[in-house]
Amino acid sequence: MHPAEQAAFSYYIREPIGVVGIITPWNAPLLMVLQKLSAALAAGCTVVIKPSELAPLSALRIGQACDKVGIPPGVVNIVTGTGEEAGRALTEHPDVNLISFTGSTVVGKSIMAAAASTNLKRVVLELGGKSPVLVFADADLDKAARSIVSEITFKSGQYCAAGSRVFAQASIQDALLTRMRAIMDGMRIGPGTDANTDMGPMICAKQRQRAAEIIGHSIQAGACVVRGGHARVGGGYFFEPTILTNASAQMRVSREEIFGPALVVTPVPDEASLDEVAALANDSIYGLSAKIWTRQIRIAHGLIHRLEAGQVVVNGGGGEEVLPFGGVKQSGYGRENGRNGVDAYTEIKSIRLGF
Repeated sequence: MHPAEQAAFSYYIREPIGVVGIITPWNAPLLMVLQKLSAALAAGCTVVIKPSELAPLSALRIGQACDKVGIPPGVVNIVTGTGEEAGRALTEHPDVNLISFTGSTVVGKSIMAAAASTNLKRVVLELGGKSPVLVFADADLDKAARSIVSEITFKSGQYCAAGSRVFAQASIQDALLTRMRAIMDGMRIGPGTDANTDMGPMICAKQRQRAAEIIGHSIQAGACVVRGGHARVGGGYFFEPTILTNASAQMRVSREEIFGPALVVTPVPDEASLDEVAALANDSIYGLSAKIWTRQIRIAHGLIHRLEAGQVVVNGGGGEEVLPFGGVKQSGYGRENGRNGVDAYTEIKSIRLGF
């Protein structure tokens, strides 16, 4: 009898990948730890968490809660320290089987290199973004303007999926700019502990200085300031909500992830084809998220399949948080959230039973 004709039963199982290193960012310190930790534990793994040295306290509180509810010692471990020391030790350790990291593309590449040079550990990387926002003439401009400004000022722009490159059809660009500027003008900037604050400070002086350098370099190169463009005078690491126009695709504000409250707005001819619009949106090393504003489902679906992004949000989207999240190109590797997020912490084992 040919082996293929032999009576058999075949299936596969998923097993915990083992020890997982979790390295989380400062811009969502509580959420990122909970998201990664819950998935790893659901898969049956043990974890070592290295929170950002700029925001470690929430991770430590989660560790205390794990002890309080009776999670056995050694299952959830938290190590504080800098990325250069504690993070590097975790990524290079031969007993760590997977690194789950959210942060910059530069650091993500170094983690992949460490994984390759040690035990070929698996990686899940959610990295940088330079998300395009495509606004068509038929869109609800009031809603679009509120959403675009709200997203780029959320966490003072320190949000990887924020739409920072706005491409508006030429016939409505001025109307959109007017709306967005008015919303920014009315924003209350102050301490995050104040309930009346709309936008708080940036994380530190270094981050604010980096944003100022990128924006300032492009202004010197010819970009026009519609609003903002500089740090706010006075105490605190505040940066003015910013809108720039006349920025070429090669300027730093168009290429680099600013991680600050800054929008670059570029007109698109109303007669441009979907291929041409998508080409503008895809002109980036990143591919984390993309946004579309239109009332025409034909345009939305036509662009969804043309955009190079791990996520496409149409007209503000919905609130389904179990959808897989992650990027393409240099925005990352792998997915988080939902069943896909749990599967990332497992290895597949194929079983072939003969009789």
